[in-house]
Amino acid sequence: MDLSVVFPVYNEAGNVEALVASSKIAAKGVEDTAFYRYYPLASLNEVGGDPEHFGVSLNKFHRRNLIRRELWPHGMISTATHDTKRGEDARARILTLSEVAGEWSEANVLRFAMGIT
Repeated sequence: MDLSVVFPVYNEAGNVEALVASSKIAAKGVEDTAFYRYYPLASLNEVGGDPEHFGVSLNKFHRRNLIRRELWPHGMISTATHDTKRGEDARARILTLSEVAGEWSEANVLRFAMGIT
C-alpha cells in the first residue's frame, strides 16, 4: 500500500500516524464491511471475532476460564464492549436458536400454518 496517498510527509510523526491509521482502516474494512457481507451466524461477527470459529466445548470454555483466573485474578470476562455490534441479549438469542435450528424451523412452519404472525 502506498501510504503517500494518505500521509504525504514521511517523517517520524507521519510514520507513527500511518501505523495508527492503518489499523483503523483494516478494522473498518473487516469488522464493519466484510462481516456484514459474510455471516454464517451473525452473532459471531463481532470485533475481534472470527465467523469461521463456532465456539468451543463447555469443558474447554471452563478450562480457559480457570487459566484466566490464575493468570489474571482481577480481570473480567467481558461479553460486551463499546465496539459490540449487537446487544448481549440479541447475541444470546441468536446463539441459542442456532443450537435448536431444526426445532425453531418446525415451530415457525407450524406457527405460519396456524396463521400466527
